[in-house]
Amino acid sequence: MLKPGGLFFVGLWGGSAQEGVLPGDPQVPPRFFAFRTDAEIFDFANESFEVLDVHTVEDDGLHFQSLTLVRPVG
Repeated sequence: MLKPGGLFFVGLWGGSAQEGVLPGDPQVPPRFFAFRTDAEIFDFANESFEVLDVHTVEDDGLHFQSLTLVRPVG
């Protein structure tokens, strides 16, 4: 539950639209991953929240997406 006007932070890895098992995943059974583009994540978040801030960070070939959102009042 998030009260109206409440802040919500989302951080996830993404950058390109792809789904499935990552090659070389050492977990048994292999894990399923779903990555989204920056535009997809923004659009998903914007459907239910006001987007206050979006930042992306590149880290050793990986793309991290962070969003600060607020639940609309009313």
